[in-house]
Parts: sequence; structure tokens; C-alpha cells
Amino acid sequence: MVLVLSAVFISKDSFFPGVIVLIPTIATANLLVTGNNFISDFFAKKIPVYLGELSYSLYLWHWPIISFIRYYHDEYFLSPGEVAFTCILTFISAWFSYRFIENFFRKKNNTTLIRYSISGGVLLIFMAFLVPKATAVYQIPEAYTSPTFGLLSHNEKNIEVFGDKTSKNNRILLIGDSHALSIKPYLDYIGKRNDFSFSTVTTDGVLALKGVKREDYTSNEVKFYDAAQQLVDFTQQNIQKNRIILINSSSFIEPMSAYESLEKLAGSLRPDQKLVVFNTFPSINRDPVKVNRDYIKRTSASFKIIGKEKNKLALEKFAATYKNVYLYDLSKGELFKSVPFYKDTLMYYNDSHLNTYGAVSLGKEQEKDFMSFFSPILVEK
Repeated sequence: MVLVLSAVFISKDSFFPGVIVLIPTIATANLLVTGNNFISDFFAKKIPVYLGELSYSLYLWHWPIISFIRYYHDEYFLSPGEVAFTCILTFISAWFSYRFIENFFRKKNNTTLIRYSISGGVLLIFMAFLVPKATAVYQIPEAYTSPTFGLLSHNEKNIEVFGDKTSKNNRILLIGDSHALSIKPYLDYIGKRNDFSFSTVTTDGVLALKGVKREDYTSNEVKFYDAAQQLVDFTQQNIQKNRIILINSSSFIEPMSAYESLEKLAGSLRPDQKLVVFNTFPSINRDPVKVNRDYIKRTSASFKIIGKEKNKLALEKFAATYKNVYLYDLSKGELFKSVPFYKDTLMYYNDSHLNTYGAVSLGKEQEKDFMSFFSPILVEK
């Protein structure tokens, strides 16, 4: 009963491995040391004994099969059909490896085992070189699957300048996390056509601002926090040099210390400085690169937009509180009605970031609207 309850209640969100692993472990140990009873009698029957013989092979095969299906569809939970397929394929694979690998090598001496191991290792090395070359023709262009624009000023103490580099409207700075990185092509396109340039320094995952708290981030996120902290002073120095500060983030309210640091930034600006905050573009419920496996639309899978209404409401309140703060909403427009594609071309490089094509396409759609918003800020002294 304890094992059954463990299977039901220990989930992907449980702290596992950890102390909780003792529960199914002790329950299993009790089964092994307990004397004859109806449970031990059941496991002594022919079918359970045979499954026990296959158990290690079953264990080895089930996880890569499940992982492949999850990766292929970018869905954590398997459908009933996928569960059945997984069970059947796992059993067939386990039987094959038990019969022709485990039993085969169990009867061989060490010399034979070493010889086969060396041959297998050579084959794997050969495949490691051959497979990437053989599949290169099917590779999706990197511009659609990764951030490729503005990387020299991302996670680096380095400034890049984009837009119309000859313009005198050049005291503009873009800062923020990877969502700020994603809109560099957007602002570059609009800037080149509308007489302004901007410099930029961005970071991954965490804003490079004073006041963001390390304890607000998980153990997996702390590395992004530490990297961003290395750029806090550099970012602040460039904020002081510029008149208009643009900032974008995947969220300004999670964690709350990010919002508090934004308030400190607004409160520290000089009278001649302006702060433009973006309500960022929407995320989607699954990774389109994994699902579509091309930059031209191939899939019939459905995608759902994940809105950021709480973030938007917080920014609206924030912009209304400070005289020199302005809000622009990147999530509006016709373009997002067909996400993650625009004109049947991939516009996201994962489930939460626009690729260069998507950012430029958004710039083309929003150019007129953005400039009607931004032009008064540009000329205001």
C-alpha cells in the first residue's frame, strides 16, 4: 500500500531525490525481508518472476522512451495512447536487450567483453562524427532557433549600438533580461527608419539592478542572479550617461524584489531622464521548435498564448505613479493571433522568446504605433 501511495503522491514537484525517497525504499526493504504472505506468494509466480528478470532492462529503457516522447511533443503528460505505446516499446526493447545483450555477455569471458566494448566504443565515436554531418541538411537556421542579434552586449561588460547610428537622438539605453535581448532587432528596425539609435546591455534571467535579492531565486536560477550582479555597476554607469532608459523583462513582479528595484530606478532618475517600461510579448504553452522541427510551418498542433496580465497591471500602476515613467505594450497586435508562426514562418525560438524574424516582424507591425508613443518622449527635454 505504501508503494502504491508513493507512486500516486510523489510527483515531479516533490523534493526528489531527498528524504522522501526513504518512504518507498523502506517499504521495498520490508517486502524483501518479510516472511511468506500473499504478497510474496504473488511475486513468486511465473509472470512476476519473469518481469523481475527483465526489471533492470525495463528500468534502462523506459526513461529514454518517455523522454523522447515528451521532447518530441514538448508535453510533460503522456496521452493514453502514448502510455500504451511506451509500455509496449519498453517491454520489447527490454526483452531484446535482456535476451541478446545481458544473457549473451553473461556467458562470455572478460576478453570477449573487452573486445566488444572497444568495438562498440569505436562505432559510437564514428557515429558521433557521421550523424551530425548526415543530418546537417535538415538543420534549422540558427536565426530561427536561438538568439543571434545583440549577443556582444548580453551578459558582457560591453555596449553595442543599434538603430540609426548617425542620428543625434542617441542618448537612449536598453537594459533588461533575455526579453530585452529579444527586442533588440525590433528597436533596431524602428530606429533605422525613424532617426534614433540606442545602446544596450542585457542579462539572462535576472535584471542587473540594485535591490534584486538573491534569496528570491531558486538554486537553478542563482547562477543567473550572480552573473547579473557582475553587471549592476556597469549598467548603472550607462544609465547615468543616457537620457532615455528602455527596460524589458519577462516579469517585473516575480520576484517582488525585481519590482522594488524598478521603483528604486525610477526614483533615482534625474529630472531630464525618462524611463520606458515594456509590457513584454506573450509566451506560449510549448516549444515550437521541438514540435514543428522546421522554421516553415509543418505542424497541426495547437498553441496557447500565456498572457502576462498581472505584469501589465503592475506596470500600468507603476507608470501612473511616476511622472517620468512611460509604458508601452509589446503584446498587442494582429501578429500574435497566429503564434508561434507569422505568415507560416516560425517567430519564436522557444516557448517564451521571439527570434530575430519575429522581432523584426513585430517592429514592422508596430512601427507607426510605437513612434506615435515614442516621438514625444524623444523630443521632450
